[in-house]
Amino acid sequence: MLHRRLLARALIALVATATVFGGGQAEPEEAAAGAGGEAQQAPTAAGDQWPNAAFKTGDFVYATPADFTEATGHEITSYQEAPELQARVTSGEIPPVEQRLPEEPLVLVPMEKVGQYGGSMRVGSVGFTGWTDFTDARWPGLLRYSADTAQVLPYLTKGYELSADGKTITLHFREGLKWSDGSPFALEDVLFWWEYQILNDELTPTKPGLWMSGGELAQFEKIDDTILRIRFAESNPAAVFTLAHHGGRQRTIFQPGEYLKTWHLEHNPEASAVAKEEGYDSWWEAYMFHQTYGPQQTDTELPVVAAWALDTVAPTHRTFVRNPYYHAVDTAGNQLPYIDSIIRSLVGDAETLKLQVVAGEFDINWREVSGDDYPLLLKNQESAGYRVALVKYPGHLVFLSFNQNSKDPAKREIFQNVAFRRAMSMAIDRDEINEIVFAGQGVPSAVTPDASTSFYKQGWKTAWAQFDPDHANRLLDEIGLAERDDSGFRLRPDGEKLVVIIEYQERGPRTPTLELIKEYWDAVGVQTELKPLERTFYFTRVNAAEHDVGVWHLDAALEGPLLASKNGSLNFGAGTGAGVEWINWRDTQGQSGEEPPEEVKEWFEGTGKFVVLPQGSPEYIELGQELFDWFIDQVNLIGTVTDIRQPIVLNKDLRNVPLDGGVYTWDSLYVYSYLPEVWFFEN
Repeated sequence: MLHRRLLARALIALVATATVFGGGQAEPEEAAAGAGGEAQQAPTAAGDQWPNAAFKTGDFVYATPADFTEATGHEITSYQEAPELQARVTSGEIPPVEQRLPEEPLVLVPMEKVGQYGGSMRVGSVGFTGWTDFTDARWPGLLRYSADTAQVLPYLTKGYELSADGKTITLHFREGLKWSDGSPFALEDVLFWWEYQILNDELTPTKPGLWMSGGELAQFEKIDDTILRIRFAESNPAAVFTLAHHGGRQRTIFQPGEYLKTWHLEHNPEASAVAKEEGYDSWWEAYMFHQTYGPQQTDTELPVVAAWALDTVAPTHRTFVRNPYYHAVDTAGNQLPYIDSIIRSLVGDAETLKLQVVAGEFDINWREVSGDDYPLLLKNQESAGYRVALVKYPGHLVFLSFNQNSKDPAKREIFQNVAFRRAMSMAIDRDEINEIVFAGQGVPSAVTPDASTSFYKQGWKTAWAQFDPDHANRLLDEIGLAERDDSGFRLRPDGEKLVVIIEYQERGPRTPTLELIKEYWDAVGVQTELKPLERTFYFTRVNAAEHDVGVWHLDAALEGPLLASKNGSLNFGAGTGAGVEWINWRDTQGQSGEEPPEEVKEWFEGTGKFVVLPQGSPEYIELGQELFDWFIDQVNLIGTVTDIRQPIVLNKDLRNVPLDGGVYTWDSLYVYSYLPEVWFFEN
């Protein structure tokens, strides 16, 4: 462990003395002016640039060309396209760009300058189901967040309206929007998802809580060809945040209905026969395969509305190519994206992937590197052709929870004892984790909502998070774990040795953090073992409550995303399985799962009320503080380090990438909110 501590001190010195994060990269020469501020002349061609200004995503997104002209005085008079698309137009394969774009395309402002077409973005993932830093970049939604999640912005739709009582959301769709195969995209694709996927009990036996209010499912109503109205039984303003986050994307609120009807029994009487020909036992299994989006997608024919569409599936890689019908343009009228394609390489393990990142084999990576890699990354950046930026992660890159629904009766009783959870939290030296794993660039903390939330309360971060092994030992003795074996490890009340197994997917700082936690827990007499698992197998075990301790990264700590998740992240699921059977009981209204204790029932009831209160109101703040006072005091989730400045590796020729010093989190869907459509390779 000594070499790690010495490395950490050297790393802290490097970070402290660096004058420019990213190895000497100059600040962007010029950036865009705010939409609400003084209008500036827009960049109109490669080389033209914006005056310098702080990056806020909302300053770079305009719902329509008319909105862009009104704000800047600059008019887009014509549309252009990538050379490879021009060739396809000339050959008659696709129509001209003016016919492929919607009547009112989205306008995205390049942060530095209008870019150039070309190049392939190289990204990597561990295994078939692993996510990359570009997964979210090609997963568009009806709305989108700004990078700081403070604004809800237009995207596929031109915008929304929320009624004063919070019961109705009205969405305005673009005329002429198309799927990647050229077929029309319309609000009927939302209605198809709702009526034939969500309301179909075979496809969706448990209805999504995100679209329920007052115990009733929402109503989706077509007003005309471009206006969709979503009505709730009770006030549900959090649904707006849902639409701007994961819940507003392909597969989670809209589907290419015409394409998927082939495998849907209500639309195709032969769907079962088609499924059997494809090797499936039922029509709904085939349907679920063909509708799958995200990292697991393998159907290359599935229409998308993303900037890049899946083109090639091979054992070693996936290739995504430019969508010729993408609905956005830059300030010069160039259809986006600039980058031709994305190549996603499948790597066997996290360590191999990290070595490839250090060698410069990928154009962006954040997931597999951590603070203790910073000196090595700086050393290799010039020879490997990349730069290193630092971004802020506002959650926890590593947090844990004990499975309070354990199948082992003895462990269940121990894990449900709040004194045990408090003891195990106080046994962790978060200051040392911060120093060794994160180069002192984070804040030791319990799991809490982010300090920027309107209901945040001082003292939450330190609750049961002070390193006090003596106090931890006393608590463990007092709850009946005083007896030890010859090795000094504690015995359970039934005489068996208490062995805690931490199960996790290897990623970034998890392994070094968990190796330290194993030392701390062993030191207070709780024998601890580490068990890395493949992502899918990990969630199979966690969702079945078959584990002891789960590990994940904390999402939805910022206010809007927390509401969008309906508190699903800071809860008993949370990716770590603190009480998944209690969650199942809640979500199925008691039809499955395990009935929780009364205090947990009260928590569920309270969080349900919290997310529908007017954000920032006195009632909202009071209830939020009351809820998290209890949840944090109970140590249902165990935090480590938050607000971490984390390295991210970027190709040195990649431009229009305003990540330096930015917030990088699932809350804002990682690169998604940094407008990767306008990223380009300068050389």
